[in-house]
Amino acid sequence: MILSDLDILECIKSGDIVIDPFDSSAVKPGTYRFTLNDVLLRPKAVAELDAQSGEPEYDTIQIPTEGFVIRPGEFYLGQTKETLSISTKLCCVLDARSSLARIGLNVLQGSMFVEPGQQKSHETLEISNIGPSPICVHAGMQIVRGYFVLLQT
Repeated sequence: MILSDLDILECIKSGDIVIDPFDSSAVKPGTYRFTLNDVLLRPKAVAELDAQSGEPEYDTIQIPTEGFVIRPGEFYLGQTKETLSISTKLCCVLDARSSLARIGLNVLQGSMFVEPGQQKSHETLEISNIGPSPICVHAGMQIVRGYFVLLQT
C-alpha cells in the first residue's frame, strides 16, 4: 500500500518516517518532495573505467547562490538535502519530477529504492542533462519525490 499524505504525516508523528529537515509543505497527496543539497560530485575523466574495480575519483562542486549550470551530456552525483530514516515496516521509492524530466534533467538512473530500516541517509542522485540546452540547478530546489510503501508481512 502506498501511503497517502495523511499516512505520511502519521508515520512522521510516530517516528516510522524521520525526515530532517522536515517541511510540511513538501508533503503532497501521495509523496514527499525532497530537495537538492548544495554539493555536486563530478567524476574525473580517465582513459578507461573498469566497472568491476570500484569508484572513480570526483571533483567537488559547491553550488553557488545563483545556481550551477549543467551542460548537455554532463553527469554529476548529488544528494538530497534531507536525511531519511524509515522503520523496517516501510520502504521508499524515489521518483523523478516530471517537470524536470520534460526539460531533459535526469536525476535518477539507478538508485531509486530506499531499503526498510535505513537510517539518516542522504539519498544519492545521479544527475545528467540529456536535453539540448544547458540547465541551471539550485541548492534547495525540489528535485525528487518519495513514495512510501507499507510492507506486507
